[in-house]
Amino acid sequence: MKIHTRRPMHERTSLPSPQNRSLLVTPSPNRSAGEKLPLLIKGKIAFNVNKNFYFKSGRQINNTRDLIIGSVAETDKGLKRDYNEDKISIISDISNPGCPIYFYGLYDGHGGSRCAEFLKQNLHEYILKDSDLHTDPKNVILRAFIKAENMFLEEAKRNNFDRSGSCGIICLIIKDKCYVANLGDSRAVLSSNKGSKIFPLSRDHKPFEQLEMSRIIQAGGYVYQSNNYNSVPAVIGPYRVFPGRLSVSRTIGDIYAKLSQYGGNANVIIPTPEIKNFRILPEHDFILMCSDGIFDRIDNNKAVECIWESFRESSELPMEEKCSVAAKKLMQLAFERNSMDNVTVIIVALTNSMDN
Repeated sequence: MKIHTRRPMHERTSLPSPQNRSLLVTPSPNRSAGEKLPLLIKGKIAFNVNKNFYFKSGRQINNTRDLIIGSVAETDKGLKRDYNEDKISIISDISNPGCPIYFYGLYDGHGGSRCAEFLKQNLHEYILKDSDLHTDPKNVILRAFIKAENMFLEEAKRNNFDRSGSCGIICLIIKDKCYVANLGDSRAVLSSNKGSKIFPLSRDHKPFEQLEMSRIIQAGGYVYQSNNYNSVPAVIGPYRVFPGRLSVSRTIGDIYAKLSQYGGNANVIIPTPEIKNFRILPEHDFILMCSDGIFDRIDNNKAVECIWESFRESSELPMEEKCSVAAKKLMQLAFERNSMDNVTVIIVALTNSMDN
C-alpha cells in the first residue's frame, strides 16, 4: 500500500505505510509545521488536511467490480479572507478487499475553526468504529452526528465557551452502497451517464426553505432578514435564524444558539443530518462535494458541466490529475463569479468517468 501526497511532479515520492504505528504520526523534523503526515488507524489511510490536498486511491478491487478510481480534494481561502475554516477528512479502509470502505468529509466552519477541526479529527472515528456499521449504517451515521454535537459542546465549555460551529457533509461508501449525510449548506451531487443526468444527493438547510422555516417556527424560533436601508445602495442581508443569528438552520456547535443558559434553543438549530443512500451503478460518473462557497455561485448543472469540460480538455492526463485540474477550474469559476467565501471541492471519480 502506498500513500501519495501532493508535491510538484519532479519531487513527488511515495511513502510506504509504516507498521504498528501509534494513532498519530509525528511529523519528521525536516517537515514544516503546517505539513502533516497522514493519520493512520489500524489499516486505514486517513488524510486530515486544511490546505491544498491531493489523495490518490488507485484502483481498488472488490468482489464485483472496480468502483472508485481516484479521489481529489482542493481547498482555498478565497478572494477576501485571510483564513480558511473549511476542513477535510478522507479515509480509505481496504483492509477487507471484499468490502472496502471510503469516507469523505467536508466541514465548513464558522465563528472560528475549532468545531470544523473537531469534526475533521473525530466524526469518522465515531462512524467507522461503531460495531453496527455494516448492519445499520444510517443509524450509525445519525448517532455519530449527535455524539459529535454533544462532545463538542462540552469541549466548547472547556475552551472559554468557544462560539464556533460547523456545517458538514459526508459521503460513506461501503462496497457499492453510498450514504450521504448533510448538515447545513454544503452540497453533494452525482453525475451519471457522462453528465447527461445529474442527481442532487443533499438538501441545503437554509432558514428561508419552507421545510426548515416551518420547523424553526414550530420549535419556538423565527427567521428574519437583516437590512440597512440607510446605505446607498440599500444592503439586504441573508435570512438568519434566531436564536443564533446564523444563515444556516442545522449545525454542529454554536453553543450560544443551542444552550438555554446562553439564550439558545436546542430545537431550533439542530445537529440532525438528512441521510440519503443509493447503490453505485456502472453508469455513475463521479460524486461532487463542495462547500457553499462554490454552490452559492454555481448551480448543480453548471458545476457538473464545468467538471466534464475540464475532463475533455485534459483527456490525456491520468484520472487523478484530471480530477485535480477540474476541481481547480470549478474553484476558479466561483471566484470569477465573485465568491468571497472559502471554497472546497471534492471529486470522487467512479468507473464511468474514465472514458470521456
